[in-house]
Amino acid sequence: MVYMYLTGNDKPSYRTIINFKNEYGSLIEEVLVLTIGVAREAGMVKLNDLAIDSTTIKANSSSSSIIKENNLELARKIIKEGKETDIIEDEKYGDKRGDEVPQDLTLKKKIKKLIKKVTTEEECVDEESIVFTKKEVEKLDHVYEELEKIKETHENKDKEFSISLTDPEARWMKNKKGKIEQSLNIQNIVDVEEGIILKSEVVQDPTDHHQLPIQIEGLKEILENDLKETNILADNGYNTSKSAKYLHDNDLNGFMPNRAQTSAKKNKIKKFSKAQFQYNIEKNTYTCPNNRILPYKKTYDIDGKKRKVFYTKDCKNCQYKEECTPHSNYRIISHYSTNYQDLMSQKNG
Repeated sequence: MVYMYLTGNDKPSYRTIINFKNEYGSLIEEVLVLTIGVAREAGMVKLNDLAIDSTTIKANSSSSSIIKENNLELARKIIKEGKETDIIEDEKYGDKRGDEVPQDLTLKKKIKKLIKKVTTEEECVDEESIVFTKKEVEKLDHVYEELEKIKETHENKDKEFSISLTDPEARWMKNKKGKIEQSLNIQNIVDVEEGIILKSEVVQDPTDHHQLPIQIEGLKEILENDLKETNILADNGYNTSKSAKYLHDNDLNGFMPNRAQTSAKKNKIKKFSKAQFQYNIEKNTYTCPNNRILPYKKTYDIDGKKRKVFYTKDCKNCQYKEECTPHSNYRIISHYSTNYQDLMSQKNG
């Protein structure tokens, strides 16, 4: 509201904001660091407790802007060969994205029309060359580069990928309602006491599983502080073997609940669910809700992940057998956590 008042309610255009961010992105980061420095001098940054969390925001991308990998590759090939296309200077359209000229086709529609023209013999298709601006051609190259990044990080290389033409940096992510859409992941670290944001970064990772080491190392560099006297708080989305090992190896005091602890806090645990079985890290055993001990039996290696198995044959004579394991003679508990995660869970209580 303050900025709107100072500018007389004069709102900058989308292109103005983007140009400013592109030209002064490094300065924006420097200002944030300076702001944190001022807050520290004022005693507003205590570094007693830091909370790291994320939020997923929908990208500037609609279903009509999504293009499949094969269409993108074909369009780039046709344009580079100069078939059925003309490339014009951008001055004709001024300082615009190149896909927003009202009287002409959008970029995706141009691509669709171009592919149809080259791959079919239909008379209904215009005989005129399809016009692309230089910015549009550059944009397609940038979109292709982002698509290659997606493919590099994906295990299934044979999958047909898709990407947004309007926001190629976005990735397919699940929102809070469980819907998969083109989004961006914003990572924030906040000093809990005063609510001061110490670090904020937009990432393309669809989950938080790998983010804790990256974000904490970035903050340590900004603050020039090893954070060894600070409590680091995160939700179970960050609780992975890699993150737990990172905290342990760097002597950092982290608190990350596992799924069972999160469910218990939300009162979503049923009487004989796995979360009700207590793991003893020293004895390497589980205790069931009826106080029976489930000793360790064996370890399996599944896709590089260790799976410990615990069970006891005492289940046969247990009064709660029909509630706990009605379809088997005994209850089997599988344990996937690493020692680092087990230590973290024990500390979290």
